[in-house]
Amino acid sequence: MQSNGSSVLIRAFLFATILVTILAVGAATPAWAQVGSWGYTGQIGMLSGTVDDTAFAVGLVSEYYLAPAFSVGGDLLLSPTGDLTLLSGAATARWHFDLDPVEVTPFIGLGLIYADYDHGSGAGRFNADDVGTILPLGLQVDRRFNENLSIGGSFALNLTSLDFGGPVGKDKSFTSFMLTLRYRPD
Repeated sequence: MQSNGSSVLIRAFLFATILVTILAVGAATPAWAQVGSWGYTGQIGMLSGTVDDTAFAVGLVSEYYLAPAFSVGGDLLLSPTGDLTLLSGAATARWHFDLDPVEVTPFIGLGLIYADYDHGSGAGRFNADDVGTILPLGLQVDRRFNENLSIGGSFALNLTSLDFGGPVGKDKSFTSFMLTLRYRPD
């Protein structure tokens, strides 16, 4: 069950994402990339609000540009630390807005997530795993060094259908905060 704090965080995140997207669309020109080219992003950061509280994570994003300011691709997220191991892959759509020298990229995706939760020891030990769906909703902001390379950050609200059963129950959402290093084609 979601707590009031989580519900407020979800609403605030959705409001902020919509607001930043509207401002970016109104104030920005589309970020131009070569149609038919690939871009890549490496990520390192943390997950918050998981059943194991906060966890370290790494990610990789690949994106194919269907239009100069629109790409589709895959997001891979791995969190192998603590009692909880997460592995997810999602197909994502990204809209790129150029606020020279900053690029704002809202994204949405749909994919699968695998989670393995091993907690405690002895008689109180709890071990469960589940495969479910994941819906990442997020915003990435990057500062360009040159035409192709940028550094920035990404925030995503990840809605899931994970259910560990027992005393843990459902894990409906977690957030990810990632530092990004991005390659964008000309």
